[in-house]
Amino acid sequence: MMRANKALPPRLIPSRGRPRSRSLCGRAAALRERVTALTVLGMVISALGVATFAVSMEGISAASSSDPFTSSWSLALPSDAAVASDSSTLVANLVTQYEDNYGTVGLDAGNFDGYPIVTVPADQPDVPISVSSGCNNFTVDTGTSVPIPPTAVPGTSSDHPLIIWQPSTNTEWEFWLATDTDGSWSACWGGELTNVSSSNGVFPAPYGVSASGISYLGTMITEADIESGSIDHMIAIQVVGGDCNGFVAPADRTDCGSAPGQVSEGTELRFPPGLAMPSGLTPFAQMVFRAIQNYGMIVTDQSGAVDIVGETSADWTGGGTDPITASWNGQPAYAALDGVPWSQLQVLAP
Repeated sequence: MMRANKALPPRLIPSRGRPRSRSLCGRAAALRERVTALTVLGMVISALGVATFAVSMEGISAASSSDPFTSSWSLALPSDAAVASDSSTLVANLVTQYEDNYGTVGLDAGNFDGYPIVTVPADQPDVPISVSSGCNNFTVDTGTSVPIPPTAVPGTSSDHPLIIWQPSTNTEWEFWLATDTDGSWSACWGGELTNVSSSNGVFPAPYGVSASGISYLGTMITEADIESGSIDHMIAIQVVGGDCNGFVAPADRTDCGSAPGQVSEGTELRFPPGLAMPSGLTPFAQMVFRAIQNYGMIVTDQSGAVDIVGETSADWTGGGTDPITASWNGQPAYAALDGVPWSQLQVLAP
């Protein structure tokens, strides 16, 4: 779903109001690569002080990142993953996108427009959910009742997203323009994804929050990721509306038009395995760099700018500043990724 309301640099605020199908051999290689990548990642993070950061922030105790998509988004990329023949053109145009739209890759995360993840127990009672006036019927997929607790609050962005995760049933629900009216919920669109851990991480078309069908539960940066000191899964990125070209697998649909030379929804990107991480990055940017290098980044949606998606700080209950916001080292959301070498990205062959 296309959205606006970005975290914009003050000097640039305008005046306007899964994965690709892998063979069994490929999956085995991916798992081997993951073990190697995690070993190297731990050494690098330790050397850079990121691990120390992760356990020393006020109110934060040791934790582990736990992406539930163990058959898709949390598989490390093979080091020899094929690069698309037009990678250079696609990356150059992506860089132009963010340069022309506020001059930075921004964030919908932490204390700015992050997405809420509500984890519910097995005995969480179902509550009614209906289709908002003027919207299309998504309850064919989700049913008319969902285990949403009374404490659930949609995201504060114009999309008002809501993600419900029930580990006991291995099921997630994602809703767009979610609204709570005295315990009776409605939304304008949504979807249910079952068998999450063995799924490909994509909602059946045309359901789900993202216009590509790609799960945000599996691809957004979570507070647990940052608290643990590493992001062990593929990362979601949104691109500028109008500057994307249809869709490629693993996406199963799109709201993009035809824009040859631009990335598609479903496009996967990575930093080359041998690329050195620049110095001077915030702890957050260091973790993002390593995640993109080891697991990749995937285009999920159009937006008002180029930005990466993460969890809202409102989900954090550990006391003190939430891990995502704290990892920006005092920088605003729009500057938290400054110094990341986006021009060095590679587009992977679909």
